[in-house]
Amino acid sequence: MRVRPPKTFSFILTFLLALLASCAKPAPLVWTDDYAAAVTQAKAQHKQILLNFTGSDWCVNCFRLDDEVFSKPEFADYARDHYVLVTLDFPIKKELSEKVTQQNTALQTKYAVANIPTLILLDADEKQLAFVQGYRGEGVAGLLDELNDPAHHPVPSPVPGPALTPPAASANSTAK
Repeated sequence: MRVRPPKTFSFILTFLLALLASCAKPAPLVWTDDYAAAVTQAKAQHKQILLNFTGSDWCVNCFRLDDEVFSKPEFADYARDHYVLVTLDFPIKKELSEKVTQQNTALQTKYAVANIPTLILLDADEKQLAFVQGYRGEGVAGLLDELNDPAHHPVPSPVPGPALTPPAASANSTAK
């Protein structure tokens, strides 16, 4: 003879499983510093590539962009479905490998990035779709609007320029 658990037990178990599922956090966003791998991934997954030119340990507006946009669930949800994320860092204190440093400098020149933060949106074939320089506090919705409507952000012509270097002492520099 089989013993059936009481209906309340089944209800409680179902409720607890649903509660646990709703509390589960999605995986954190993955940013790569490998541009070539990102292009390969974007082609395979039919996604766009979002380049984030940043000064991870000195740029105040980069900190704000991280805090007000990249760390938000709304951005993460959208980015997981649409982007392969690439960080192109120009730090003061943190040491990058020679390979990454050369890659970042070459991409800075290729895409005519003169200031940071700068976000560049590419399609999987590396065609530039949007160029957003600076962060003005527009939040997730505002930034996604800018990236998806590049008409008011013309793509600059690549011109050789100096490598991005942080100012020795300015209002935009601080240690974090």
